[in-house]
Amino acid sequence: MSRKNIFIILSVFTIVVISIYVFLSIYITNMSIKATRKIPTTTPISVGLDYFVDEFVTEDDVRLNGWFIQNKNLQTVIMLHGVDANKSEGYMLDLMKDIYDMGFSVFVFDLRAHGDSEGKNLGLGYIERKDLDASIKYVKSKYGVEEIILYGVSYGGTIVISNPEIDIAVKGIVADSPFYD
Repeated sequence: MSRKNIFIILSVFTIVVISIYVFLSIYITNMSIKATRKIPTTTPISVGLDYFVDEFVTEDDVRLNGWFIQNKNLQTVIMLHGVDANKSEGYMLDLMKDIYDMGFSVFVFDLRAHGDSEGKNLGLGYIERKDLDASIKYVKSKYGVEEIILYGVSYGGTIVISNPEIDIAVKGIVADSPFYD
């Protein structure tokens, strides 16, 4: 076999390997930003809490859906759920009840591409800062909340610790099982 044929074979092989690598990289990246939407099937009423249904919009025009559970104390815990979950899934409702029983108001909402909120793709924690910022501005303006504690579970935990200086009203952060990277 001539050197020219060996060069052509190696070139074709290299192009095929690079093409497969690029295709798989794009495919895997695309899959990692797709959320599995689960619509809430229960509400705070199931744990004995009255609530208001709220809709608010992020700075990039994504409509988010949340629940405000008002207590005598307007100090409010804003709760963020994990990836591929929603505002009522898992132990979120039990946490809402516990937080309410401690005397706090609670605001919980579906992140973009989750539950009852709009959106198609995850922002890998970066874009969701807009969701968090919009939720803070919303409870401050609609309910007059002045002191906020952020409580994030898993993906939500990563979002709250990634944005600690988002607003001066934030007085504390609880990150339940955040991921590192």
